[in-house]
Amino acid sequence: MAKKKNSDAPQKEQPAWLKAVKGFFRFLGRALVTVLSVFIISGCIIGCVLAAVVLGMVDDAEGVDLNSLELNYTSIIYTKDPDTGEYTEDTKLYGEKGKLIWADYDEMPSYLIKATVAAEDKRFWQHQGVDFTRTIYATVKFLTGNTDGGGSTITQQLIKNATGHNEVRIDRKVKEIFNALAMEKKYSKQQILEAYLNVIAFGYNTYGVQAAANMYFDKDVSELTVNECASLIAITNNPSYYEPFGHMENNNERREYVLNEMKKLGYISQDEKDALAATPIVTSKGQTSNKKTSKYQSWFIDYVIDDVISGLMDEYGWDKETASKELYSGGYRIYATVDNNIQSALEEYYENPDNFPQMRNEVQPDSAFVILNFNGEIVGIVGGKGEKEGSRLFNIASSGKRHIGSTIKPISSYALALENDLITYSTVICDEPVYKAGETYQGTTFKTDWPVNYYAGYKGNVTVDEALQRSINTIPVKLVTMLTPRVVFDFMTQKLHITSLVDSGENNDVAVAPMALGSLTVGVSPLELAGAYQMIGNGGLYIKPHSYTEVLDSDGAVVLKANTSPERVVSAETATILNKLLQRVTGGPYGTGTAASLSAYGIKTAGKTGSASDNTDLWFVGMTPEYLGVVWLGYSESMQEIRYNKYPTPYIWKGVMQKIVPYMNADADFPVSPNVVQKTYCTRSGDIATDACTSTATGWYKKDNIPGVVSEVSVKGSQFNQPLLEFSGSCAGCAETSYARLITQLFGEKMFISNATGCSSIWGGTASISPYTTNKESGHGPAWINSLFEDNAEHGLGMQIGYETVRANLITKVEALKGKNAELDAVIDNFLATKNNTKANDAPAKALIAALEACGCAEAQEILKDKQYLAKKSFWIFGGDGWAYDIGYGGLDHVLASGHDVNVMVFDTEMYSNTGGQASKASNIGEVCQFAAAGKEISKKSLAEICMTYGYIYVAQIALGANMAQAVKAIAEAEAYPGPSIIIGYAPCELHGVKGGMTNCQNEMKKAVEAGYWNLFTFNPALKAEGKNPFTLTSKAGKMDKYQEFLANETRYSRLSRAFPDRAKALFEKNQAAADARYEHLTKLVDLYK
Repeated sequence: MAKKKNSDAPQKEQPAWLKAVKGFFRFLGRALVTVLSVFIISGCIIGCVLAAVVLGMVDDAEGVDLNSLELNYTSIIYTKDPDTGEYTEDTKLYGEKGKLIWADYDEMPSYLIKATVAAEDKRFWQHQGVDFTRTIYATVKFLTGNTDGGGSTITQQLIKNATGHNEVRIDRKVKEIFNALAMEKKYSKQQILEAYLNVIAFGYNTYGVQAAANMYFDKDVSELTVNECASLIAITNNPSYYEPFGHMENNNERREYVLNEMKKLGYISQDEKDALAATPIVTSKGQTSNKKTSKYQSWFIDYVIDDVISGLMDEYGWDKETASKELYSGGYRIYATVDNNIQSALEEYYENPDNFPQMRNEVQPDSAFVILNFNGEIVGIVGGKGEKEGSRLFNIASSGKRHIGSTIKPISSYALALENDLITYSTVICDEPVYKAGETYQGTTFKTDWPVNYYAGYKGNVTVDEALQRSINTIPVKLVTMLTPRVVFDFMTQKLHITSLVDSGENNDVAVAPMALGSLTVGVSPLELAGAYQMIGNGGLYIKPHSYTEVLDSDGAVVLKANTSPERVVSAETATILNKLLQRVTGGPYGTGTAASLSAYGIKTAGKTGSASDNTDLWFVGMTPEYLGVVWLGYSESMQEIRYNKYPTPYIWKGVMQKIVPYMNADADFPVSPNVVQKTYCTRSGDIATDACTSTATGWYKKDNIPGVVSEVSVKGSQFNQPLLEFSGSCAGCAETSYARLITQLFGEKMFISNATGCSSIWGGTASISPYTTNKESGHGPAWINSLFEDNAEHGLGMQIGYETVRANLITKVEALKGKNAELDAVIDNFLATKNNTKANDAPAKALIAALEACGCAEAQEILKDKQYLAKKSFWIFGGDGWAYDIGYGGLDHVLASGHDVNVMVFDTEMYSNTGGQASKASNIGEVCQFAAAGKEISKKSLAEICMTYGYIYVAQIALGANMAQAVKAIAEAEAYPGPSIIIGYAPCELHGVKGGMTNCQNEMKKAVEAGYWNLFTFNPALKAEGKNPFTLTSKAGKMDKYQEFLANETRYSRLSRAFPDRAKALFEKNQAAADARYEHLTKLVDLYK
C-alpha cells in the first residue's frame, strides 16, 4: 500500500530574485487592467457625452425656411414713359443692408448656373447637401491650424448667409451639416441655387445677381453673356478684392479660373475658354446713361415714398418705423402716377428763382405746386422753391397746412348753393355788409361793416357771375348763412375729404367766416385743395389724389392698390355751371385770374385766386381740360405779409403750365352735362332776357332751374312761398315741423289736413292758438283738424270724399253750362282741363268763378252757392310712426287700398315719441325704448314696401336734411299723383339723444342716409304707364364703416352698450347686417320693376 503524502511537510524555499520578478508582473498586470478599465470607462463616458452633444446639435439645428428669409430686397419705383406708355424703372430704394433685387431661377442664364457650380461646388448636383470628401479635407486643414475653410457646399454657404452664423467652430459646423442635409430634403437643387444667387454679396453693399448685373453691367440678369456670368461669379470669392470697378486685373485672373473650371466640367470647350478669357470685360462704369441723375431724389419720389408708407400703415396697422422698413427692404414694385415731362418742367421752373415775380419783401417767399389729372393721379409735385438740398424734405405741397382764403368759395358756398338750386349762374344778390358796425352776432360786436371786400366799399346788386369774377366776400357769407356752416363743413370734410378742418373747440371751422372766406383754424394743404377742386373739371366727381396705382411684392402679389373709385359729390349739372363760372375768372372783364389764361395757346382755362388775411398766403387754383394745378406762395416758417405790385400766383401758374402746353391736347374740352343749357339773361334781374332788357349776357343753367321759369316745386321755388306753419310748440329742433312747414310752402291754403293724435297734434294744435296761419295776400290758410289716434286715416279720407262729392256735382253743373257763349266755354274748357291738378287748377277756378258771376244766369248762381268747392284741393293725412305702423295701420291700409286721391305724411321717429318713447313696429334692432329696455331684438317693419305691393300707391322715403331736392320732388310727385300716396320722412327726435343736441337734427338725417341706416327711394306708378321704371333708388350704398359710428352717436343705442355691452355688440351687428341686406334688396327692386 502506498504511503500518503503529508501536506504539512516543509517545502523547498524559492529564490528571492524569482519572487521579485513574479511580484513585478503581478503589479504590472493589475496596473494594465486598471488603466484599460479607465480607458474603457472614459471612452464610454466621452462617447455618451459626444453623442449627447451631437444629438443636442441636431435638436438645436435651425431649420431654414427659404420662403421667409429676412432679406433686404430692393424696392423699385416705376414711372410711365410719356412716349410709349410703358412703365420703366425710375428709382431704387435700398434697405439698411444694401441693394437686393430678387431674380427667379428661370430668369438666370444657364451659364450663370454653370459658372456658379464650377467655381463653388463641383459636385453640387450629386451630393445631398454636404460634400464629405471636401469636409474631411477641410477638417484636416483645420486641425493643422489652417482655417481658410473651403469645405462648404453651396447649400452650406446659403445656410451661413441665411442664418448669419460665420464663426469657425466645430459645433457651428456640425449644426451647418445637419441643416444642409435637412435643407436638401426639403428643397430642390434649383430652389437652393436660386436662393444662394439672390443673397450672395457682390460688393458695394450689393446682394444678389440681379442687383449685381444692374450695377456692374447695367443689364437685367437674363441678358448677361457667358463672360459676364464668369466675371460676376469671380467676385463672390472675395468681393472687395475681385470687384471689377476698382480691381479689374484681379477680376480677370479669377474670371479665368472660373472659365477653366467650367471647361473641366465640360460646360465650355477649350477654344471657347481661351476666346472668352482673351475678351476684355466692359462694365457700366463710365458709360452714358439715359436716366436723369441728381444728387437727391425728386420731390415726387419723396412724396410717393411717404404715400406708400402711409398706405402700409393704414392697410396693415403698422407703425411708421415698421412700414418704412418694409418699403425699403421688401422688394416692392411701385407703379407711380408721375408724368416725367410734367415733373421735369415743374422742377426746372422751381429751381430757378428768376422765374418768379419779385415781391417787395427783402426775403423772397417760398412756393409749392402740385398738378393732378382728373382721375386723381398726381402727375407732378414740387414742395419748395430753389434747388433741392436733400431727400425726404418737408413738402409744403403735400403736408403744409395754410389758410386758403377765397379759393374756398367755389368748393363751399357756390358749389352747394348751385347744387341745392339756391342760386343760378346769374342770380342777382346784393353786395352789402351782412353786419353793420356796432351789430353783434354770436357774441361778437363788429367794429366795422363786415365782411369787407378787397376793394373799397360795396357794389350793390351783382350777379353770381360777377361776384365770382371779382371774388366778392359778402355773397359767399350770405350763401353760407343760408346753407348753415355745419352743412358746408360736413360737405368739405365728408365729401371733399379735407382732413385738416377743425370740428370743435374754442377755435373751430364750423362758422360762417371759415366756411365762406377760408379763414381756417389750421389750413389746408395744396394737395388736398387740388383734390377738392377735381369735381369742377371732371363732372362732379371726387377721386382721392394718389401717387401710385398699385404696389406689388417681389412675387407679384398686390400689396397696395390705390383707391381710384370715383365718388359723386355734386351733380354733373352743378359741376358744369361752376366750371363755366370759373372760366370767367380767367377770361371775364372783372376776373382776378386773367393773368393765368392759356387762351393764346387755344387751351381753355378755369381758375380761382385766393389770399389769406394780411396776404400771408397767396394762391391760384387753375385747370385746363386735362390738368389741375395749385400754386401756393408764402413763408413756410412764418406768417409774413407778402407785398406785391401785381398779384403773383396766376403768373407763376401760367409760367409752369406754359412749359406743359406741348404735352396738352388743344382740342380737349371740359365735360358739359347734357342737362345744362346756354341762355341769354338780363344782367339787371338775372332772369332770362326779354326784348325789353337792354343789358344782356350769356349764362349756363340746369334745364329744370332756369331763372324766370322757377318751378314752385323745386327747392328754390318752394322757399319763395310763405310757410303757413308759422310757429310750433314742438321740442327744439323737431324734424316733424320741418316737413310740415315745407308742405305748407308747396300747397299752402289748398291743404286739408287730418292729424293723428300724437306729437304732431301737440305742436300742431296747442290749447290756446294754432301754429298754422293764413296767406298774407289771400287771407286763407290750411284747414287743419285733429282726429283720434285709431281712425285718422279714415277721417282724412272722409274729408276728401265729402269735398270731392260736392265738387263732382258742381263740375257736372259746370259742364251743363257749355254752349251758352264762346267766352264762357273757353273758361270752362280751361277749368276742366286742369281739374285734377291742384296747382294748375287754381287760376282757372278763379277765372271760372269770375265768369259765372258775370254770367248772371240762374244755373251760374246755383253753382256759385258752393264756389269754394270748385278748386282742386290737396288732402293730407299727418301722423307719426306709432299711428301709421301700429295702432292706426289697419285704417291706413284700408284708406290707401281704396284708391282715393289722398296724401299721407308719416313722421317716422321710430318710437312713440309723444308718450315717452315706447317701442313701435318702426323701432329698429338694438334700439332702447320703453318695453325694450334691453334693446329691440327684431327688425323694423317695412311699411313702404308693404304699400308698394299694391302697385297703384305712390310711395316715398325721404330725409330732408340728407337730400332736400329728393324730398321736395317726392312730395310734389306724391301730391300730383292721381291716387293714394304715402311719404315716410325720417324724423330724428329729442328722445333719440343725438349727441350735440337737436341743432344737429338735419345733419343727423344726412348721417343716417350716408351710413345706410335710412334709404331714399320713390315708387311712382305713373311712370310705369310711360314705359319707365317706377322705382327710383336715390340712396347709394351706405358707408358701412360709418354705420356703427352713427348708432353710437345716439343715446337710444349707445345706452345699451353701457348696460349690456356684449348684447349691444351683437344687436348692433345684426342691425347693420339687416341694413346691408335691405339695400341689396332695394337694388334688386330696381331691376325687378324695369
